[in-house]
Amino acid sequence: MIVYEKQIIYSAKDYYIAFRKGILYKVSKNLKNCSFLCAIPQGVRNHICCKIPLLSRLFRLAPRAIIQVDDNCIIFAYKGYVYVLNHITGALSVEHQFPQPMRAPISFCKISGLEGFDDMIIYGEYHGNVNGGKMSVYARIKGTWSKAYTFEQGKILHIHGFCVDKKKNRVIMLTGDKDGESGFWAAYNNFKDVKPLLLGSQDYRSCVAFTTLSDNILYATDTPLKPNSLYLYNEKKIPYPIHPMNGPCIFATQYRNQYVFATTVEADSALNWYVYLLSTKIGPGIKDRFIHIIKGDIVNGFEDILTLKKDGLPYLLFEFGNATFCNDNDEHLIINPQSVRGYFQKSIIL
Repeated sequence: MIVYEKQIIYSAKDYYIAFRKGILYKVSKNLKNCSFLCAIPQGVRNHICCKIPLLSRLFRLAPRAIIQVDDNCIIFAYKGYVYVLNHITGALSVEHQFPQPMRAPISFCKISGLEGFDDMIIYGEYHGNVNGGKMSVYARIKGTWSKAYTFEQGKILHIHGFCVDKKKNRVIMLTGDKDGESGFWAAYNNFKDVKPLLLGSQDYRSCVAFTTLSDNILYATDTPLKPNSLYLYNEKKIPYPIHPMNGPCIFATQYRNQYVFATTVEADSALNWYVYLLSTKIGPGIKDRFIHIIKGDIVNGFEDILTLKKDGLPYLLFEFGNATFCNDNDEHLIINPQSVRGYFQKSIIL
């Protein structure tokens, strides 16, 4: 295990792109050479806050939801905007503003070569939605963003993520958070046709899902309200748990022929909002104050490969305990811890 002093957000063919305190760097794969790539433009306040870990966390001053556009460019979310970065030249520009009051999606999803769909990158609206309003899927097609689909008012709280199902030429949308809002929706034909697949339970509340060779969907639950598990779902059967988790899961990745999940340490969402903001009381669905990195496959099972302890700062105000992933072309698994003491904007390379 190697701990690198910056947060690796993307792996190009010959180098990494890393972030620390408002600056993007180009880093050699052996980690010995690091050069300035560009600074994220921002006002004086954020420029100062970027340098102070506590304030950086408070104001969420780090790139989120990074995805490749092509061999030269990536996009990422930062402070309410989508930025496009040419990581060869260092050119950085704003491409899209998220609908207010959204700051960033949980993830972007790329659709490529799927029958019935244009090639596109999509995200789902994700914010508090306190009035229970409409929530939309946005799509980037040939560099232009537009609404691809809208859930009507009162249908869902927000959109968690997506799963591209190439076997059935569809995109599965994952939504939450209450029982009736939580579940799986199947979209066909550029989101012109949408139908619910599975709705009505915290057991169907998920942010990450994968299609498998056995025509099942593997997913992790994301609820602080009851125990969480990895599930297998076949449309002909009720989903069933295959591996218990110590907490909810927001981020996951495929690594070589296996799946990797990160559990989350978060406060009890049943608390009043002002208490929830400052609380360090974990929800009933969270067994401990550790982020658990779980790796495995359906045939051989899953196991914890790493645990990281959440720090003691308020869980919502200063970010949940969590981890995101960056795949190094299947050579290494790169883990980016969040809200873990000693790991501020650093990466763990396995």
